[in-house]
Amino acid sequence: MAAEVEQLIAQGPPGLKVFTERSLRTTIEALRASSPELEAALKRAGGPLDRTVAQMLLDRPDRDVLLKLIGFEANAAADTEKALASHLSKRFGWKASTTVGDLQSDVLLVDPATSRVTNIDWTSSTKLEAHERAWGKVVDDLGKDFDGNWEAIAQAYRQALGDGPPAEVLRQLEQLTTHAVRETVVRQAALRSVFGETWFVLSHEMIYKGLNSLFKK
Repeated sequence: MAAEVEQLIAQGPPGLKVFTERSLRTTIEALRASSPELEAALKRAGGPLDRTVAQMLLDRPDRDVLLKLIGFEANAAADTEKALASHLSKRFGWKASTTVGDLQSDVLLVDPATSRVTNIDWTSSTKLEAHERAWGKVVDDLGKDFDGNWEAIAQAYRQALGDGPPAEVLRQLEQLTTHAVRETVVRQAALRSVFGETWFVLSHEMIYKGLNSLFKK
């Protein structure tokens, strides 16, 4: 979909740089080679690129929040880095040796003029359908008595029905949550580590069906 993305943003800000399906290391190399200004601004990027994802997360100033969001209890581990690497492997599928530079974005938009970076993850529309099915089941089961707080779903089921959430609901919502956390929380933290805190970094998911429909009218 690289051609469609480039067509979609062709009228974007002058100087906007578009990278599709490239590793972060390759992207940074291209940016540094593109202009003296970016070479100076991204000179520090080499260090973070070579660190593993686990090392990057542990080095972040907001590590406590990040570790909580990815479901990792640092205080319960004797070797925190090793335990975190194992957790990342089991939950997100990365190897323990995966570095920040190895991470690959579906689309990365870099606007040097405004120091803005936007990561876009192409997500199959089937994930949206799965999300709607899972939450549809929750709505059918709990109705207006549930406020939508995912962390309290087990308690809400026990209060309403006297039992925990159906296994299928838990499985589907956990899969969707894991994907969203990987593509937003972890990837955004990686980009901030590389570009620095002076850059504004965002990460979004975009549904395949929604993007394709723009070119079928």
